[in-house]
Amino acid sequence: MEDSDQGRAEFASVVHYVHTDYGRAVFPALEIVAEVPFERGEEPDRVDAVQFSVVPQARIGLNKRGNIALNAGVGWPINDDDRYDWQAYLYLIWDFADGGFFEGW
Repeated sequence: MEDSDQGRAEFASVVHYVHTDYGRAVFPALEIVAEVPFERGEEPDRVDAVQFSVVPQARIGLNKRGNIALNAGVGWPINDDDRYDWQAYLYLIWDFADGGFFEGW
């Protein structure tokens, strides 16, 4: 808790996904991320109050039910672009309320 003021808050908005009966569909998406650093630094290294980035991505359904999916995307900073060049995202999604991991393949 002593270093909690040195982190950042992150807010994301995702625009994508429509309902379909075909679970193995591919859904493109566009995510806009706003990060608010708690510590902005001092001149000349002071960062913007809100750091924006954009993450185009795709959700790929892996099983017939669509409750197991792979999501992949690439993120680019919009402002304060010296933070990083790009970031890759890859993660597995399991909506366990719709069925077990080994069901519905």
